[in-house]
Amino acid sequence: MIFIEVIQYGIGILMMILLGYQLTLSIQALKVRNKIAFNSVQNRQFAIIMPAPKNEQMISKSLYSLFGLVYPKNLYDVFLIGDNLSKDAINIAREMGANVLSNNGSSRQSDSRNLQGAFEKILQVDKTYDAILVIESYSLVSGNYLDVMNFYLDKGSDVIQSSNLMLPQSGLEAKRVKQINFLLHNLLKPLGRKLFGFCREYRGNGICFKTETLRSNPWLLDSAADDIGYGLKLQLKGIEIDFVQEAVLLTEIPTMPAKNKFKRKENCKTGWISTIRHYIPKLLKAGYRHKSWSYVKSVMDLITPSSVDMLLFAGIMGVINVFMWAVVGWSLSLVWIWIFVLLTALIQMVVGLYVINTYYQYYKSML
Repeated sequence: MIFIEVIQYGIGILMMILLGYQLTLSIQALKVRNKIAFNSVQNRQFAIIMPAPKNEQMISKSLYSLFGLVYPKNLYDVFLIGDNLSKDAINIAREMGANVLSNNGSSRQSDSRNLQGAFEKILQVDKTYDAILVIESYSLVSGNYLDVMNFYLDKGSDVIQSSNLMLPQSGLEAKRVKQINFLLHNLLKPLGRKLFGFCREYRGNGICFKTETLRSNPWLLDSAADDIGYGLKLQLKGIEIDFVQEAVLLTEIPTMPAKNKFKRKENCKTGWISTIRHYIPKLLKAGYRHKSWSYVKSVMDLITPSSVDMLLFAGIMGVINVFMWAVVGWSLSLVWIWIFVLLTALIQMVVGLYVINTYYQYYKSML
């Protein structure tokens, strides 16, 4: 019995620390205010890379959004990349004004290899680009997107990450939970970390690299599609990522068969465990060497489950302990600790959703 109590107290205290950290980020995020004017010294030249979606019907929708940006059309080019694109897809892209980099006739390559090849080709062309962006398919961009990127490049940013949000979806509650998790992870955490001055996370979608930074750091071209590990590699190399919430990507998450969903979850779980094993020792060593809490916060982000998962876990543990207290006579203190954890998780969730609602009114229905 003592062993069970010690284990539960340990898990409860750890969850309180993680939830307290998340709650602090949520409260800090309330202080962030969006900029309205983005006046820059010069308008820069951009190259936008868009990996082709598996559903080629989405190509015209995504490209239409990109070519509708409120930015001089002669100052940005769009590059569609992919393996064995159909002639219809290539024709649609070219008619809309995009450049096509297709591996037709060659063996299928991974997303990271395709992205690396696109970076290399763009850096080799005669046209000089000031920055290169990666925008995934199924994404719609806010009209001010390049204006915001241009403004922050003017301020000295080398790598910029835009906010990456999910389009509101109707339907099952499971989708609603997924939306909440997505928003808390892609908007709330970066906002809080930005105000604290901690290193922001790399999301992959909506990332912007200054070409000077790419040329002086050739290793940046490798494995740019590996989101978590790549972002931590940037942090360990001392390259800061600036998060800009004013530039918004709205992503429509495509539906997929249950079998594919399960396989994707398993791959994500395996990748997460591998990332933890590989990077936590390096982050702790770097934190000690540089005397910086930013690396420790990155470790906390790695090991912290989603807010929804912690809320559900605390609720389940509370119910189990109430039952065991009534039937077997377990300590009442175990019930109280899980009630306290559950209340903290609820407060963190409410504050987080309030912050999201403050920035994007169309998520009001989630509160």
